[in-house]
Amino acid sequence: MKLKKNLQPTSTEALVLDPFQQKYLAGPPSGKTLVVAGPGSGKTTIALKKTIQIDKEFRSEATRAVLFLSFSRASISAASRSMREELDALKVEFQAQTIDSLAFEICKYDDPNFDENRLARSSFESRLCRATAIAKEDFGDLTADLCHVFIDEAQDISPAQATFLRHYLSHLPSDCGVTVFADPDQEIYRFLDSLDEALEVSRWENLEHEFDFSHGWNLLRFKSSHRPKTASAAALFKALDEVRDMEARSEKVRTLDELQARLPTITLERLAALSNMNNDRNAVLVRNNSDVADVFQGLITAGCTSVSPVLIPEWRGKIPAWVSRAFADFSDQHFHSAELLSYLRPRLTNVELEKTKEVLDLDFQRQMTWNDVRSCFLRAPELLAYSEDSNLAVSTIHQAKGLEFANVGILEPERLLERQPAESELLFVALSRARSNVFRISDPPRANRQNSRRRSFEYKFARSSKKLIGLTILPTDLDVPETLASKSVDALRHATIGDLVAFDPIRTRDYPVYVCSLNGVPFAETSEAFGKVLKRHLGSQSQFPRLGSVPIARLETDFIGLEQTLQAFAIAKPLGFATVN
Repeated sequence: MKLKKNLQPTSTEALVLDPFQQKYLAGPPSGKTLVVAGPGSGKTTIALKKTIQIDKEFRSEATRAVLFLSFSRASISAASRSMREELDALKVEFQAQTIDSLAFEICKYDDPNFDENRLARSSFESRLCRATAIAKEDFGDLTADLCHVFIDEAQDISPAQATFLRHYLSHLPSDCGVTVFADPDQEIYRFLDSLDEALEVSRWENLEHEFDFSHGWNLLRFKSSHRPKTASAAALFKALDEVRDMEARSEKVRTLDELQARLPTITLERLAALSNMNNDRNAVLVRNNSDVADVFQGLITAGCTSVSPVLIPEWRGKIPAWVSRAFADFSDQHFHSAELLSYLRPRLTNVELEKTKEVLDLDFQRQMTWNDVRSCFLRAPELLAYSEDSNLAVSTIHQAKGLEFANVGILEPERLLERQPAESELLFVALSRARSNVFRISDPPRANRQNSRRRSFEYKFARSSKKLIGLTILPTDLDVPETLASKSVDALRHATIGDLVAFDPIRTRDYPVYVCSLNGVPFAETSEAFGKVLKRHLGSQSQFPRLGSVPIARLETDFIGLEQTLQAFAIAKPLGFATVN
């Protein structure tokens, strides 16, 4: 398995090792170790230090590889940047990847002639099922060069993923070690399990059964937390460590409730001002994606000039906005990689440029086509969920897993414990994301708002009737018809996150359709699915209403046409709560 480095340079403070971390590093590279490690315990940096040790052990041999399976690319990327020079000097190959991307690799290995674009568009579940069937067979040559496998965030591995990994690990060479990092108090993804996967036990308990950690595994716990940078943050992390030692769930819930009740309160406006003043990354964490829409729009209205929502995978494509602009600026379907690299250097940030060079392999001099660019991005792992240049992220707690920020505001944290059963693991994760300060954000109640996980509706009640007066606009609510595709690049060339999209009704359709425009220039229309949702909630209203403006959350590229007639177009994805008039 030939693996590439996926690193960008930055600087972080050196990690001071505690006795438990030293004991882990002193163990043999071929050992199997389960490490229970809480937030900020330095597990990803320790994994990189272990990789450096492994490199010394295997330096005299043919090229070997270290595989880091991570729940979140952002978490390992942040730690690895500080060790760029050390990793560049290694002979061992190193890569962090998700379980999904590993399953994708195995499917391609099994059938090299399989349509990669079709495979990329298939669901995670279907790829995982196919990869599991392949992993039950003998494919030792695929894992022959591995000398260590790290598995991060193991408490969130689903039953199907656990079965796949168990079969995959059975093919490792005899001198290949395995390290599993887990924190059962942060298990927050069980709700994603299908009915077939739903278990009486937790995901973590299922993994314990699949991997049988009681036989042949060394067990360690990293107790120190290196994340806190203030006295208040250190006190909070100390309290969270005490929660981990509690056996009774009711005691954990009660203690977490006391912790959230003591948090200082901050308004969105104040957090926006704080974010605009500093150069660090801050976050607002919420429960549902409908809350992400409300908070993102509220921050834009409050004047926060550097804010990005963290969108779920279904709401974001894989082809960045610059591709449509480059397509419009280039005169031919064919071009040289050096020409594209020269075009991008003054237009992308350092982080964006390094990621793009990796995805497109721009260091390799060759002729390219736009279909090559499209295929590379469709096959690539997810790019950054939001720009690291933004000072403030708006995210669900689930999407923020594995990330850390300077300051964090949690929207109505008490609501997490009011649910049945109490979502104590979610609150635990939210409380442990900040290096400096954690705040609670109160939100004025909306008596007539009906919320779901993704979209919310607001009504005005009069006697026995109700009238829709607002709804959430989602990034998937827009389509770009061919008639607008050629105009979209010019319409959105200078657009930025936070710019307002206007919606003008087309009144000749059987369902509501709106032309979407920026500064008066149309670039898209609302989708048929959105129109039918709106029509259903309008009830007996005969006139299609006007919709209020909503901010842009993300800018992307898509393609239409066949390989020889491929045309790139730009698309803006709005997110916010639109008034209905």
